[in-house]
Amino acid sequence: MPLHVPALRSCILSALVAALPAAAWASPMMNFVSAQEGALAPPQGVALATLVPTTLGSGPLSFANGVTVNFAGGAQVVNGDKGGQYAMPIQANGQAYTANYYSTELGTISFQFATTQTYIGLLWGSLDSGANGNVLTFYKSGVEVGRVTGADMLALAGSAVHGFTSGYQGFGGSFFLNAYGINGGGFDSMVATSLMPSFEFAAVTVDPPSPVPEPAAVAPLAVGLLALAGLLVWRRAPRRMPPFA
Repeated sequence: MPLHVPALRSCILSALVAALPAAAWASPMMNFVSAQEGALAPPQGVALATLVPTTLGSGPLSFANGVTVNFAGGAQVVNGDKGGQYAMPIQANGQAYTANYYSTELGTISFQFATTQTYIGLLWGSLDSGANGNVLTFYKSGVEVGRVTGADMLALAGSAVHGFTSGYQGFGGSFFLNAYGINGGGFDSMVATSLMPSFEFAAVTVDPPSPVPEPAAVAPLAVGLLALAGLLVWRRAPRRMPPFA
């Protein structure tokens, strides 16, 4: 049977398009991939840590991997639903996220990382678009390196699949977001803001480096290394023979 090259090319292109994630877009230093009812997609070989807050309220958080979280303007850690303020994000299995999660309300939530971060993923709840919608902004050394909004997610993550509108809180209204540092970039802080009732997100997953050891922990190590060095020098030093009687 003769090979029809244009038809073959069309089939290949269709297969490639079908294999693409629901949405992907990039800035010079950041790449964002979202998947409606999908999952987090970290780079291979990373050691993930999920930043699940264990306490409710607006107190600052500090995680063992060197990540700190600060809240302002009504932002807080919440649980469950509160009419007119926040609603649990919906997971890929259609079930509500029942653990503690983050809600900006009308304020901001700031994540600070020990060193440059190259990946973060999260479950983004009901997407609020418009000029006052949900916004995630990424910084490196105080300079903005990337931004993604609820409007971006609605437009690019397949909102037509369910036909919902801005703020939809049912199944299909939550999206997983994967953010990657590219072109040698990355970020050392992320800020979530909203001028609408709330920006809910959960299952914040990162690949942070180990935190720098505290000075108190470094001191005993330094003393031990110095003692070891002294022992090696002593062993290598020439020995003098005692004089004959």
